[in-house]
Amino acid sequence: MQPGDRVAVLDLNSRWLLAAHFAVPGAGAALVALNTRLAAHEYRDILAHSRARILLVSGDLLPRLDVRTAAGLPTGRVVLLPGTPAAALPGAVTYDEWLGDTDGQGITLPADEDAMIAVNYTSGTTGRPKGVVYTHRGAYLNALSAALEFELTAASCLLWTLPMFHCNGWSMTWGATAVGATHVCLGSFDPQRALDLAGRYPVSHLCGAPVVLSELARAGAQRGFTAGRPLRAAVGGAPPAKETIAAVQQMGITVTHLYGLTETYGPSLVCEYQPGWTELPAADLAGRLSRQGVPAISVADAQIADDKLRPAARRRHQHRRDRDPVQHRRRRIPRR
Repeated sequence: MQPGDRVAVLDLNSRWLLAAHFAVPGAGAALVALNTRLAAHEYRDILAHSRARILLVSGDLLPRLDVRTAAGLPTGRVVLLPGTPAAALPGAVTYDEWLGDTDGQGITLPADEDAMIAVNYTSGTTGRPKGVVYTHRGAYLNALSAALEFELTAASCLLWTLPMFHCNGWSMTWGATAVGATHVCLGSFDPQRALDLAGRYPVSHLCGAPVVLSELARAGAQRGFTAGRPLRAAVGGAPPAKETIAAVQQMGITVTHLYGLTETYGPSLVCEYQPGWTELPAADLAGRLSRQGVPAISVADAQIADDKLRPAARRRHQHRRDRDPVQHRRRRIPRR
């Protein structure tokens, strides 16, 4: 592996994919964490477009590639992650064999902070997946911003209910590690399994799309789950429904609504809790959480504009009129 090479990884949320977020950039290469929900032709297109020299793949996901030999993929070398026998894909090498060819020099810091650390591809819901280049500097800033906004500390325990391939887990693969938090890896989202892990470990944080929260609410209601400690859930995209918010509140979960996109390293805006919000009825709280948003710490400014990039007129919401507007631009208000 040479500096500047692209290394693709197709795996569920595992310690191997988490480790790749450090090992690949640490070798001077750029990580391409592949969406686990694509079609075989989309994987071939992404591997060719990113010019991935190496593909690390889990045996559980090999069928998605729809190839009989490693030669059927547009990449120089295919490496089977631990637990996958060499016979699973002729022409591929095992993880141990691949490590045997490395120099063992450990992590090397980038010579240029603007060098690539990752290439992430959009989901393809509005067209073919598009590749977005992340730099070391951008990832560093957003990782620390995510950790600060989500109030992660060395005492935190992050349950992976968000795919790590999605904007590198909203940069929390790096951010949670930066503050010394504990990672609990859940291969693919299962609400019952997630609640089991939240009961077994001191889980304090989790992330995901609105469907993750609604599925947790449904599973929690079935088993009468109540969090044994403060539990924060960051939700990206559409705001949660008021029924979902009411359900998770009863489970002891506080919701933080975020917004971002692949091109901005993930979350860039956050709906900041204000004093008294926790006690609001679910419908009123849902109304507050649906409003975006305060720029994250790493975002200098944000603008709402029309399709011609003309700024939209500012509106002041009724519930803010009697408060200091500075308070709503940047705050550190405890959630609970």
